[in-house]
Parts: sequence; C-alpha cells; structure tokens
Amino acid sequence: MRETGPNLVRAPGVRHLVLLALAASLTACYVGDQRLLGDGTLRTDISQNAFLRAWGYPDRTLGIVSEEQLRARWGSAPSAQLFQERRPLDLWIYQTPPVELVFDDGDLVAWKTEQTAEQLRTVSLPPGSRYVGNDRQSLHSGLLRVSLNQGAFRAEWGQPDRMTRVANTQELETHWGAGGGSNVLQGTQRPLDVWSYEKRGVELLFEGRELAAWKTQKTVKELATTP
Repeated sequence: MRETGPNLVRAPGVRHLVLLALAASLTACYVGDQRLLGDGTLRTDISQNAFLRAWGYPDRTLGIVSEEQLRARWGSAPSAQLFQERRPLDLWIYQTPPVELVFDDGDLVAWKTEQTAEQLRTVSLPPGSRYVGNDRQSLHSGLLRVSLNQGAFRAEWGQPDRMTRVANTQELETHWGAGGGSNVLQGTQRPLDVWSYEKRGVELLFEGRELAAWKTQKTVKELATTP
C-alpha cells in the first residue's frame, strides 16, 4: 500500500483553519470598530466601512495631497508622518456629526471635531448594507476616493469631456489651478492627467491611472443621483 505523507493529509485542514482564523479576525475587527463608534470613541485604524455603517455616507470627500493643504483647512499642523509616503489621503467631511476624518488606505489616521464622546455616541442610523465596495460601486454611491481607477470612471460616467496630460508644475497650475494639486508632482515618475466631466461638475486629477485629487461643489448624495 502506498504511504501518504502527513503534509498531504493535513494541508486541506490547515488551509481551512487559516481561512476560519482570518474570517474570525476580520469579524473581530468589524465588531471592535462598531463598538468604538457606538461608544463615541475615535481612534486610529478604524475603517471607512465602519463609519459608513455607523454614520452613513459622508457629505463630501476630498483628496489631500500635502501637509500644507491639510493645515490650511484645519488651521493646525497635522503630524508630518501622515505624508511621509508621499501619497494622497482621503478626507471625509460629515455634517452630522460635525467631524472631518483623514484616511490612509481606508484606515483612520487623523480627525478634527469639537464633539465630545457623549455627543458622538448619540449618532444613530438604521442598519443598512453601506460599504465602500469596489471602484465602480464607490462611484455609483457618489463616493469619490483616492486610487479609483480611470477604467471605473469610463464604465460609470462615460468618456470625460476633456482630458489633458500635464508634465510640470506650470502646466498643472494652468489646467488645475495653484495649490495642493502641484504637490502630487513631487517624487512621482508617472504621468498626471486632468479629466473634466462638465455635466457632473467634477474635475479629476490622476497620477498614472489612479485618482489623486478632485474638485467639485457637489455632495456625495448629489454625485450619486447625477445621471
């Protein structure tokens, strides 16, 4: 009789245990995030999905590309370490509760609010299947965020009305305007593209094929309902 090595017998069981452990870990993180927000507690590493489930969609989102841009908005100096990787960060703006949140790769890294934990604890929304989802799902919800791919915009919004490639700060300021956008040029070797969707009232700045910053007067809700 042919002998079977112990690894061949145990491998499927080990993989099953690893998957179960991973699922348990993700569930624990989700439950932990929800419990923190339910208690009115903000701390680093809470996920965007936890905020969507607890507070609903933000009123507006912005791409923050530099410490100077965030300082100009908040009136105080954020940690310089937030931008040490030289990549854009997501800023979510809530009116209810009045809070601004900064995310790096989907996890909370900084926030600004005058609300106490007791006041944040009173925020309550009915349960719902609110989540960030993939690129196209985010756009369908009106949720502009860092790293959305150009292909998702073409699929959801169609071809832009204008597309302009920029190679230096002067060209970027001509087509995008002076300010935060020019910081995207620092340390990048990828091309920058400015796309304009006039009907939607949105301008997009891509580094390579990924969204780095955007300009619009519309809220997340308005972007979700624009045909």
